[in-house]
Amino acid sequence: MSFAGDRRVVRVFLTKKALDVESEMFTETSRWSDRLAAGLTPKNREALINLLLRVEHHVHRMLDENTFQERADQALTELHRALADASEKHDFEADFNSGALKVEFDDPPAKFVVSPNSPVRQIWVSAHSKSYKLDWSDAAGAFVLPGTGQTLRRLMSEAVSRQLGEEITL
Repeated sequence: MSFAGDRRVVRVFLTKKALDVESEMFTETSRWSDRLAAGLTPKNREALINLLLRVEHHVHRMLDENTFQERADQALTELHRALADASEKHDFEADFNSGALKVEFDDPPAKFVVSPNSPVRQIWVSAHSKSYKLDWSDAAGAFVLPGTGQTLRRLMSEAVSRQLGEEITL
């Protein structure tokens, strides 16, 4: 079993019941680390313990479902307003209905969809036959594309600009 250098992302989403027993859970985590690490080499034992600490750290930072919904609703509402304003000057329509934002173009025909995905606490964007999955960033105060740091607003601005063949700013 090898843990050293493992860079996979671990996402943990707690239920309401788990949040209620959070302190007990972290006490048990320290007990688990000793049991799980038994028989590992010192290097792999250290890697496992670091992984468990990262999981614990991320659990504290995870958005609960209500906070995610509030931030996602605010982000999509603000994006819809910006798209609606831009659509008055450019040839596309933006519709925000049932929690999903749709942007439709006639020439050339295309449809982009922006929607929250609550179970994984992400906003998903479908545009130009690609899927983008954005996470909340406390530092940016916005949903961002991991790896690039591109905000939802910037991503959509670039996608709409590419579709229209002209620069627009949202």
